[in-house]
Amino acid sequence: MTPVEPDSDETANPPKDAAAATTGISDAERELYGGRLRYDQSYVRHEGPLTRLGFGHMAAALPRMVGMVLRTGWETDPRALAGVVAAQLGQGVTAGWGLVAVNSVLTQLFADGPTADKLRGSPACPCGR
Repeated sequence: MTPVEPDSDETANPPKDAAAATTGISDAERELYGGRLRYDQSYVRHEGPLTRLGFGHMAAALPRMVGMVLRTGWETDPRALAGVVAAQLGQGVTAGWGLVAVNSVLTQLFADGPTADKLRGSPACPCGR
């Protein structure tokens, strides 16, 4: 192997065939990919699609997605699907009850008068009356 000067256009390992010399495709690219490896960056158009999705499109797609999830769950395990649906309904009821309780406390808290007396007078306060 002959040394190559840093500023020269020659390569340290010249291509083995004339086609590689004219096209600039390395043996590795030809063997692995069948030709020149090109980066087209087509993945960029699929990056972050939910950030570009509008509310109307999301609302229109929601019934289709819910139907797909329910069909897939039913085909896979109907009992597990029923358990998940029941748990989600229970969670929704509990969250709703918690929001109503917080709303009643905040309504009394923001009324006129001293805050400490209002908190003690609240039905949700366990601090005694």
